[in-house]
Amino acid sequence: MAAASGILYVALGLVRGGGGGVGFGDSRATIATWVSGTLGPRGVGWTGAYLEILALLSFVVFVAVLAAAVRRREAAEPWLSNVALGAGLITVTVKLASLPAAFALAYRAHEGFDPQLTAALTDTNSFSFVLTWPLMALMIAAVSIASLRFKALPVWLGWAGAVATVALLAAVPLAFGQGAFVAFAASTLWVLMASVTMIVRPAPDAQAEGGLRSAEWAPS
Repeated sequence: MAAASGILYVALGLVRGGGGGVGFGDSRATIATWVSGTLGPRGVGWTGAYLEILALLSFVVFVAVLAAAVRRREAAEPWLSNVALGAGLITVTVKLASLPAAFALAYRAHEGFDPQLTAALTDTNSFSFVLTWPLMALMIAAVSIASLRFKALPVWLGWAGAVATVALLAAVPLAFGQGAFVAFAASTLWVLMASVTMIVRPAPDAQAEGGLRSAEWAPS
């Protein structure tokens, strides 16, 4: 059930949909018009807010399960699982930190906003999303290395993770173009595949193998 949290994260993200009708390339006037015409009458969309928060909480559970799967197969010093866990948690932290700007924008939109401030709050939320791409790439890279080296997850998922890592890093300078789509597709597909894989084929417990390794290296 815990491994299914990755599927839940993807499903909640798809149900919530996009953040709105403005993007990086839009002018301040366009953003201000959209905010006053859309968010002004509507206010905070609590349904979408709850879905995004629940998705991020589900991702925390997924990252914990993912790190545990890597740790069971790692060598004596489990640094890859620590990197995966840390990068995943920071990803959630960065994205959660962007939500107050979006909430403030929607909450006060009916009172009117200065175009420059409106654009700044919108861009703050958008750039936080961009910052999650290299963090997600680091998490996937750590799991991919563990999959290829220790077979923590299937080798094919490790190679898929390598592709996803490159795509996420390459998407950063393309944020003003197709970067968001590339990053979303790469991370979403990999999380979905990893979650399904851990449900269908749980990671084998390597305690016995780890104990054998320890015994082999233990001083006589």
